[in-house]
Amino acid sequence: MSRLGGCCSLNTSPRPLAIITGGSRGIGAAIAERLALENYDILLVARQQAGLDSHAHSLRSVFGVHVISLAADLASGVGVAAVLNMVDELKLKPEILVNSAGLAASGRFATSQREAVADQIDVSVRALTLLTHGILPGMLARGRGRILNLAGITAFQPVPGLAVHAATKAYVLSFTESLSEELRNSGVSATALCPGISRTDMLQDLGGSELPRSMLQAPSEVARDAWQAMQRGEAVRITGFGPQMTAAWSKWQPRSLVRYVSGVVSRFALNY
Repeated sequence: MSRLGGCCSLNTSPRPLAIITGGSRGIGAAIAERLALENYDILLVARQQAGLDSHAHSLRSVFGVHVISLAADLASGVGVAAVLNMVDELKLKPEILVNSAGLAASGRFATSQREAVADQIDVSVRALTLLTHGILPGMLARGRGRILNLAGITAFQPVPGLAVHAATKAYVLSFTESLSEELRNSGVSATALCPGISRTDMLQDLGGSELPRSMLQAPSEVARDAWQAMQRGEAVRITGFGPQMTAAWSKWQPRSLVRYVSGVVSRFALNY
């Protein structure tokens, strides 16, 4: 189901278009606000229509841009097809694709729900890859475009208690870096955005809401860095000094030490 207010104006609008998955809350919603501020029309994609409609209305009211909201479950092939079909049917020419949809579930892998495990992989890996594959050829044909994939600081290290989530983010990082090199000198760039722990609904869902506020990044700050990184065509942007130090430390330490420290931190933060 979709809300197509203003859709017919997108083809004639002087503004460029951005597609944002996971765009109704958290980092995705903040990136949508940033791109609307930069005068982009928006195609918002998320699972829940109510949240989409609310954020779409806010973007239209505050920034005066055209917004389409599409409720699609990206854990299913039907949801991914719905996004790509809309792009084809409306003859949309997105200049930015933001793959920020993601799922996470904390706890020991052995006792996790199989469906939850599959959904995490389908959204963070399968949907991200297929949407990029569907949108990228048009960008290359036009000779311009920006792809932003939400990875995270978890992409650089194992995270006991978030084993599947961290593994999918490692995939996103590797995939995006490879794609960035393939796109060199094409006019299209691919950026892996790697924030630390952010103040989002997902953090509360994982039981990390008791973490000190000083450890958390505001989604608006992450969105600002995302915009800068896309503009510069960076392959990887780690947001914030703390996450940058964490990634650097992980790179130069023995894997056994990284695993051990990650386990200690995870047991404290997630109580898995």
